[in-house]
Amino acid sequence: MKKGILFIALGLFAYTMLSCDPVNGNGDGGDDPEAPKNYWERSALTHAQLRGPVKMVKEFYSDTTYKMTTFDEIGRILKIENTGQGNDFLTNYTYNTSGQLIQAGTTTFEYADHGKYVPRGHFHMNFAGLAPNLSAINDERARTSYTFVGDTLFIINTVQYSDNADENTYVDTTKILYSGKYPVSSRTEHIFSEGNSWGEFMNASYQENGMFDVYSEGFFGTGDNAYTSTRTYTYKKDDEFMLIDNYRYEDVYPGQEQPSSYTSNYTYNTQKDLTQIAEGEYIQEYSDYVYDTHNNWTSRKYRYKNGPEWSSYTDERREITYWE
Repeated sequence: MKKGILFIALGLFAYTMLSCDPVNGNGDGGDDPEAPKNYWERSALTHAQLRGPVKMVKEFYSDTTYKMTTFDEIGRILKIENTGQGNDFLTNYTYNTSGQLIQAGTTTFEYADHGKYVPRGHFHMNFAGLAPNLSAINDERARTSYTFVGDTLFIINTVQYSDNADENTYVDTTKILYSGKYPVSSRTEHIFSEGNSWGEFMNASYQENGMFDVYSEGFFGTGDNAYTSTRTYTYKKDDEFMLIDNYRYEDVYPGQEQPSSYTSNYTYNTQKDLTQIAEGEYIQEYSDYVYDTHNNWTSRKYRYKNGPEWSSYTDERREITYWE
């Protein structure tokens, strides 16, 4: 996978999880029914940066290998098919009468009425997304429950596993602090010897429409293994799509004169499609976009360089059909 576009790759599954706004309702859409909604209430089409009544998107890896995503008439994902790569799969999606995702393949989802936007996982939540009123995720041998006590969310993961002939249960808990409807910070520390520990942290701020403004997360160690590793994403101010403006990676160790760091800057065209990710001499470039009548791209070229020489161009294409 190309460096820097993990957000796009991870996003579609999380963005199927629609429901009514936990506090304010759906609002009056006017010409664009998505526009007044909180970002986490908008359709999977918006989160995938698609415009118009899209019915199907087929993303080609080659002439015979592709991923095909099918949407219903209100922009919810109905199924995702991956074909021709040796690991073919089909995932069907089911929703309740409130529009909430209740099943994706073998995974099921439960909801409450706590009025909060809940991360699907306690890490990489800017990629995984937030789900209104989520209360539990169940898989074949695992359950993640989400419980609020005041402004603190307790995420409890319970996993069943086999150890030789024995059945065992592993449980861990993560606490996330909230401000209003949104998760804003967490810090989890694991002590493995006296004076030594390691852990994870997260800090987030939001734009008025619910999109992330600045999101940072990372790892830390104390004692003999003291360090801090931070990844920070800053997002553009945009009413339509959540677009990364820049990404900064920084490692700090005791005794360092300067932190070890780099910054990637993202550039977009007037259609808000990615044209460049630049990190020093390492540059990824997307160009020669071709668009359909709904302003969705159907083909583009990709190349990269890490120094003076560019790679050869790679053609990327996708086929889009509509409900019209």
